[in-house]
Amino acid sequence: MLSATKKTFSANEIQNQLRHDVYSPIWNMLHKIRAVMGKRDSRYKLTEFIEIDEGFFETINADNKKDIELKRGRGSQRQAKVLVLVESKPVIVKSLKNKYKPDRLAGHIKMIVM
Repeated sequence: MLSATKKTFSANEIQNQLRHDVYSPIWNMLHKIRAVMGKRDSRYKLTEFIEIDEGFFETINADNKKDIELKRGRGSQRQAKVLVLVESKPVIVKSLKNKYKPDRLAGHIKMIVM
């Protein structure tokens, strides 16, 4: 459920879907799963071709003050810069549709907060 969608699931959402009465065990389970998923990335080494790009993800501050004017767009204080690395392998496809663009099969992905 956690990796099936682009957005994350809240503990309340999972509690409702599992029809569980108590919130705290669901919250603890989610934190354990997320911690293990974060450690899993260190086991993979990217090989073959590596494509690199940057991404910006919105962060949430605990001291969210609405009266302070923050910078907008790229480089905003609300966004964290993340380096995204994707492993890809060339795939040979005999198609005239994209004959100048090589087809690639994506492998593992690593993301590093800069």
